[in-house]
Amino acid sequence: MRTALFVCLVGELIGAPIAASAQAFSSDDFEYGGLKNESVVSEFKTVQISDSVFNRVLDKGAIGPYMLRSGLDRKLATQIQQVEKCCQLSELQRHKLELAGRGDISRLCGTVEELRLKHVGAVVAEGRWEKIIIDIHRRATIPSMHPFRERSLFEKVLRRQLKANEWEEYQSLERASQELEVRKAFHPFFRGATELTTSQERTLIDLCLQKYPQWRPVSIHLFATEYVSMRVAAEIKNEIEPFLTDAQRRDLQVNTRVARQLEPYLIALDLWPIRAAHSLPED
Repeated sequence: MRTALFVCLVGELIGAPIAASAQAFSSDDFEYGGLKNESVVSEFKTVQISDSVFNRVLDKGAIGPYMLRSGLDRKLATQIQQVEKCCQLSELQRHKLELAGRGDISRLCGTVEELRLKHVGAVVAEGRWEKIIIDIHRRATIPSMHPFRERSLFEKVLRRQLKANEWEEYQSLERASQELEVRKAFHPFFRGATELTTSQERTLIDLCLQKYPQWRPVSIHLFATEYVSMRVAAEIKNEIEPFLTDAQRRDLQVNTRVARQLEPYLIALDLWPIRAAHSLPED
């Protein structure tokens, strides 16, 4: 499984045909963190990271450099609209939220440019591509998915601006959005004959968010990220299995096993572990 992810990462970075080359790797060719053996096939020996290569890595997360700021501006406008569903913002409050959101955007764009200066022009030796891609995804692509939520300047300012009842209503709207994201995160693993019923989906979402109330699934078109949901499921397997069919339980067993194998990559991408409810600070 590590082999498959490594080959996908290499192809993502250099844009090279990779399907036929996957068989050239053994399962011991690469181990993230330990770099047990950095041997790779000859066509992947070295690559110079150009602007276009760097941009393709960002594009995997749908935040190409030319669209990054405008895309984040649209997300900020949408987030403020979400706030306005639960309260009437004054001009001063809106101005403060816009300033905070622009601060988050500037910080993220600054990180992207820092990564560009760090990596563009570098000649990457065999076995090192994965670290570059993970660095870009962890520090730029993934944070861009939910830039105005937990630990953002926007959310800190927002909480100070809203009254208690307004904040509670806003949190309810955010919870509905979060539940939709969780449902989508599990969808790829339960399809066709094993598709979840509405009741099963509801129970699964409730169990997941009861255990991990701050979990916001992300997808950056890198298949390891999709398995965060299965890593979550592995932690509450005993609670989930009783309401699943035999076929669904078999799928769950297979996919949670894969998720455990991918755990080093999820950790490297800062997607795991997720803080559980018992470890969260009280308000």
